[in-house]
Amino acid sequence: MLNSKRVFRNSVDMAKEVACSVCSFRVRADTDDELVAHFKQHAHEAHKNEPSREQVLAMAKTVQIATA
Repeated sequence: MLNSKRVFRNSVDMAKEVACSVCSFRVRADTDDELVAHFKQHAHEAHKNEPSREQVLAMAKTVQIATA
């Protein structure tokens, strides 16, 4: 009798993430534009801060996201 094994492969996607240094807010996005827009909205609404695009991207880290 043959042993049959099911093989499940998870793919891994890459995204960027920025964490707010003032509170616990984090945002992940697939594109720089999306990341910057969401983080700038948070910074403005929660902290009355206006970071530049360059500042947001400098804080960004690349993260792996496992998908089934």
